[in-house]
Amino acid sequence: MIFATTTLKNTAGETSVKRWKEQYLAEKAGTARPDKPALTEEHREIQQLKQRIKQLETEREILKKASAFFAKEMS
Repeated sequence: MIFATTTLKNTAGETSVKRWKEQYLAEKAGTARPDKPALTEEHREIQQLKQRIKQLETEREILKKASAFFAKEMS
């Protein structure tokens, strides 16, 4: 019974390591999935910058709509 539990734990750990390795290699190859947190510092920075770009684009759209609204009100 103890042997079965140990085997399951080792398998789960090996699976996790395998996933991390695959993700790391994908990041190095430039094919990482954007929905997963990055493993490398470089890709974490890229993810943060992409989030910032998305935020700035949203803010720009809000400002465009606001300026169009106020321009319409002034005429």
